[in-house]
Amino acid sequence: MSVPLTTIAELVSGRLVGPDTSNLAITSAATLETATSEAITLVDAHDRLPSLAKSQAAAAIVSPRGQPAGGGRSVGPAGR
Repeated sequence: MSVPLTTIAELVSGRLVGPDTSNLAITSAATLETATSEAITLVDAHDRLPSLAKSQAAAAIVSPRGQPAGGGRSVGPAGR
């Protein structure tokens, strides 16, 4: 089963950031280290942002400034 990234963004009250985000379909969730090209991951702290650039994740949920989530979240392609 896959879920459009646009649907995930709506579910977390997030906004899509990055190019071509509307076409992404997500099939799983994983850690930054184990994510595949069809997975979404979470960046919940600023010090995890460098790991995002190395991740194979298709997309990531990132809280504002990489801080623990409390407000809006950004959802978009991982920075490979």
